[in-house]
Amino acid sequence: MNKDFDTWNKLKKQIQERPINFHVKPRQMWWCSLGVNIGSEQDGKNENFERPVLVYKFINQKMVFVIPVTSSLKEDRHHVIVEDESFHRSSVILSQIRVVSPKRLLRQVSWIPEVQFLLVAQKLQEYFSPTNTTKMSKASPGGEAFSGPEGISKDSIPETENNTILP
Repeated sequence: MNKDFDTWNKLKKQIQERPINFHVKPRQMWWCSLGVNIGSEQDGKNENFERPVLVYKFINQKMVFVIPVTSSLKEDRHHVIVEDESFHRSSVILSQIRVVSPKRLLRQVSWIPEVQFLLVAQKLQEYFSPTNTTKMSKASPGGEAFSGPEGISKDSIPETENNTILP
């Protein structure tokens, strides 16, 4: 598949000049210009290279944590199904959480109830837990299975002199 990096780069220059004249809060769902990305990173679609995201955390006026959303309903290690205030169901893609500038946010479309948001928070905590050693479904380039992010497992974390695992 050909990716249109040139058009995205032109739009990205325009996005950089946008003012931020709105407030962003956790639990909100927005259309966001995620752009054209590398490998399996979620790309945006259409002329604004956009896709829906869930605002997970407001960091400051220049950065927010967002989680891309898909209309494909999936419930597995990487996805959590949520329902917005209009009872529209979608899947939050936990593995694609990222920091973006609020300038990328185009328009708010909905929000999710607090109970749904707490479920996402719980699943994210489990997903990124250093003690979560659930095997990934694919093998590493060398053919052996790997566990945890970036092939890190509990056994590969160095111990300190008093046998406590370093963070």
